[in-house]
Amino acid sequence: SGMNGIAEILLEMGYHVEGSDINDSPVITHLRKLGIKVSIGHNANNIHPDVDVVIYSSAIQKNHNSEVRKAKAFNIPVIKRSVMLAELSRIGKSIAVAGTHGKTTTTTMVGQILTDAGMDPIILVGGIIKNTNAGARWGNREYIIIEADEFDQSFLKLAPIYEIVTNIETDHIECYGSFEKIKQAFADFINKVPFYGKAAVCLDERGIQEILPLIESPFLTYSILTEQADFYARNIKFENDGSSFGVFHKADFLGTIFIPLPGEHNVKNALGAISIACELNIPFQLIKKSLSNFSNAKRRFEIIYTGETAVKLIDDYAHHPTEIQATHKAARTITKNRVIAIFQPHLYSRTLNFADEFGKAFDSADQIIVTDVYAARENPIEGISGELIVNKIKESAPGKNVVYIKDKDLIPEQLIEEIKNGDTIISLGAGDINLALFRLRDLLRAREAILLTVN
Repeated sequence: SGMNGIAEILLEMGYHVEGSDINDSPVITHLRKLGIKVSIGHNANNIHPDVDVVIYSSAIQKNHNSEVRKAKAFNIPVIKRSVMLAELSRIGKSIAVAGTHGKTTTTTMVGQILTDAGMDPIILVGGIIKNTNAGARWGNREYIIIEADEFDQSFLKLAPIYEIVTNIETDHIECYGSFEKIKQAFADFINKVPFYGKAAVCLDERGIQEILPLIESPFLTYSILTEQADFYARNIKFENDGSSFGVFHKADFLGTIFIPLPGEHNVKNALGAISIACELNIPFQLIKKSLSNFSNAKRRFEIIYTGETAVKLIDDYAHHPTEIQATHKAARTITKNRVIAIFQPHLYSRTLNFADEFGKAFDSADQIIVTDVYAARENPIEGISGELIVNKIKESAPGKNVVYIKDKDLIPEQLIEEIKNGDTIISLGAGDINLALFRLRDLLRAREAILLTVN
């Protein structure tokens, strides 16, 4: 995630860029259209002596990759994605967005506000920006907005002037070992802000509250719960498939904003973006107009289909229990009938470590389908599969309509027979579960076409 954005930025800077991936995808098609050569499959023949640097992502097992071994044989520098991201962050004044959840949406919000304000920022996100269909946007080098990932402590390599920290929860425990170490890493990240910069942190989050005494850099707070924060929201309403809320800066009422995204978590994401935009002296009316037309990154509560019978299909990247709960809660505000969740667990370690939490994360869903684990960078763990989560859901909510379908490709044909008018179906996961949702969309469109023909 995010490698494609780095490739685009380097291309814009005038470098010749090539790459490889295990599978083809729309992202690779986009890169090829830009003139970047992308090979399918990792092969030592992709590496030649005149390469200046090889960049690899966290999905690559460095010591077992043929391209990495070939690069080392040629004495070509081999660096992590996070190291290159840190180098690119020095192009301009960097604004880094970190947190266990909400990074991509908040980064995209900040990017859209600065773009609409005519500031022409460079943007690098972990997802795909809908407006550009890419993971990056090139700009004038004054500001660069970066999604800062805490995995492997990679965000500590950055040198941001401004930051947003959305929340801090337990995740990537395989990198840190304990929640205390995760909190310390976030405190260290915030303390990288210089005296002339500012960090915006969400006061509603317990993890952030616990590190406030450790923060030594300038910071401001935002909240939807307390007026003690520097920026806070009041009169939150969910309507028209979105959210409206009043924005206050201390005692001053700035105005009411509408964002075309439902859910309290998205109100918080917006407040984080608003607070940094105000810190950059962007007029509130411009911020308001920009967010009212906000186009989120792909796979972030992305409505990919709305049928004649009010059936909605939503694709979401949620892969942590807290994210799943927030997504279901948001879906409840826009559905006409049932919420049906299709969940693909991401990583064997996360499935094992959060099994109990996943068991309680689907309380707001009426029906749940769980597939097998998307392994990503990991090898299987004996006895760990999506079936573990199904059993935990049954323990937490006896009688809940939940099934395990190991092969995601079998889901669309089975689910199409069960969908009722007004249902909202959500695919959840950081893997490729959205492919099942796309197939379901095709089936729904075909069924709708038949109904129209008959009528």
